Amino acid sequence: MPRNNAFLSDATYATVLQSVPIATVDFVLVRHTASGREFLLGKRTEVPYRGEWFVPGGRIFKGEKMEQAVYRQVHRELGVKDCRAIFIGCLDVMNPPKMGVRWHSIWHFHVVEVSEGVTIAPNKENKRVKWFSHINPHWPVPVKKALAMAGFHS
Repeated sequence: MPRNNAFLSDATYATVLQSVPIATVDFVLVRHTASGREFLLGKRTEVPYRGEWFVPGGRIFKGEKMEQAVYRQVHRELGVKDCRAIFIGCLDVMNPPKMGVRWHSIWHFHVVEVSEGVTIAPNKENKRVKWFSHINPHWPVPVKKALAMAGFHS
């Protein structure tokens, strides 16, 4: 059975990673509090970016519309159903090796707005999650670029 590759064998998925950019939906969960606007990041457990604070997201499946994919990912990774996704733009990301392959993804990036009291139930892809209000200069470049697109600053 394939690992996290949605119906592709590992060998096929490695060939795809080596051959073409991967279309993904990636997002930042945003809430408004009395002290201002905050965003949620997860401490990743998986390659790439294991151990880093990162935005959630994942592949768009064949036949799945981008909007369906972002709501599926929000629910799958964070357990959130009541939210509103806003498409912000695309971001080219050259990722570190996965399955022995340096690969390219094209993020279809969204801001996902939630209420202040939202309950977050992260899946196993994140060791933990945390709300932030500013970008840390030590975070991975794609995270900093995406958060800047969403209107956050250092």
